[in-house]
Amino acid sequence: MKLRPLLAALFALAALPLGRAEAACVMQKVGVLHVRVENNRIFVPGTINGRKIDFMIATDIDSLILPNAAEDMQLPQMLGTRFLPFVYFEEIKIGPTLVHDVTIDGVPARDTLFHILGHRADFGGPDKVAILGRDFLHQFDVEFDLDKHEVSLFKPQNCKGSDEVYWSDSYNALDMTPNRRSIRVPISLNGKRAEADLNTSNPYTAVGIASAYELDVTRTAPGVSRTEDSYDLLANRPIETWLGRFLSLTLDHETIKPAWMRFRALSNAPRSTGIEGRDFGEPETGYARPELDFMAGVWRKGSEAEVSLGVDFMLAHRVLVAYSQDRLYFTYREGAPFLQAPSPTLTDKERQAQVAALAERYQADLKDPAFDIIRDKVSLQEIYRRHEPSCQPGPNDPFPTAAEKTALHKWAATRATYFREVLSVLAPPGNVSEKLGSLIDQYYTAIQTSSTQTGLIIDQLADGKLTYCRFATDHRAALEAAGRNSDAIFREMRKVYGNDVNNLLPWYRGPG
Repeated sequence: MKLRPLLAALFALAALPLGRAEAACVMQKVGVLHVRVENNRIFVPGTINGRKIDFMIATDIDSLILPNAAEDMQLPQMLGTRFLPFVYFEEIKIGPTLVHDVTIDGVPARDTLFHILGHRADFGGPDKVAILGRDFLHQFDVEFDLDKHEVSLFKPQNCKGSDEVYWSDSYNALDMTPNRRSIRVPISLNGKRAEADLNTSNPYTAVGIASAYELDVTRTAPGVSRTEDSYDLLANRPIETWLGRFLSLTLDHETIKPAWMRFRALSNAPRSTGIEGRDFGEPETGYARPELDFMAGVWRKGSEAEVSLGVDFMLAHRVLVAYSQDRLYFTYREGAPFLQAPSPTLTDKERQAQVAALAERYQADLKDPAFDIIRDKVSLQEIYRRHEPSCQPGPNDPFPTAAEKTALHKWAATRATYFREVLSVLAPPGNVSEKLGSLIDQYYTAIQTSSTQTGLIIDQLADGKLTYCRFATDHRAALEAAGRNSDAIFREMRKVYGNDVNNLLPWYRGPG
């Protein structure tokens, strides 16, 4: 999208000299877009051919107009060898179009190029039918200050390094992957190096489901809950989404511990287009796959980002996308919520009461007559007597019967619900040292890992893959290994906090 007239006539030009750079750096402010955030998406007012339009600002896709709106406004489509069809699954739209009469936040921008693309009617309202995208943003260094409802556009002169971060001496900086149209930066997820994209088409920060599973944050893991569906940007298809607890997310010097993040598929399954036998791969949505760059009729697939930083990140930070430097600068707004626990306002006593109530309810659930058929065959309390064998193997070691499998599946489901609810309540208090907080977090992570592993063993028995004796042996071994791990962490906590550590948190040592 070329807005050359905008550079000449956009708002009143303002030069902002920065003393920290000894007047060498001048931030030439080209203009300020006055934006509003609705449903965690960023909109700026404007017009197309006199019709009122709300442009959604998107960092990950080129500027476009939805097809129905383009047809209503009778926008001509540009055809020819230079403009090949854009091919999307379930939709074939021809673009782009040259719009002669455009205003953005009251400022004229004539002869502006948009693509006609998409499969949905609007982005949440009859006037929300267009995107101001990365082709526009790339012309500037862009500052997002959503607390003030402003997006500032700069043309820096002689600025290097952090000269452009004029609002604070304290900031974070991440190098953007060069030669990419999307904003990709290195991060750390659960202590492991990963890559994130900054995607304002995404209302909420999300982890790719494959990356979440690699970290044992699965759909059935304790503490994980189903949340509202996400939707891709153009086709508006629902994407199943879950909320899970990750050990940590580190963005330069900023670390969120633990980080409660959504996780979902960041891609849709590839399907053939059926056009001349060509398969264009996976559909770019601008929401589900920001890491795919699209050229006219050609797909280029890059490596996937593990995390997509959404508008919730922008709301909690002041952000500068320095395209001129390939760097991302940001500062956290003190007190702004970002990836916090679902119940961050609970006191320690309230957590203790909730954990006790959940444990009491689980014990009552285990008294259900439906479990009578397996009560003498497995340890529903998951307790084994010390120095006694787990079972007595013999030639008649049975597999579960059909009726027993039903009861075992019910036990597994009841148990998984219990762990999920307990882990959603547990959280380190905010008044402890960083070292103790890290140990507490490790303790709860050990609980989550243990419950997942032992749950898998119960599932294997319920599926008829284990005999009862083999189950008891494997189940006991997993519980004892988990106990040794959690006890080691507990001893470290006692070294830091002393014997009063028993009164610090609603300690949880299993369903028994």
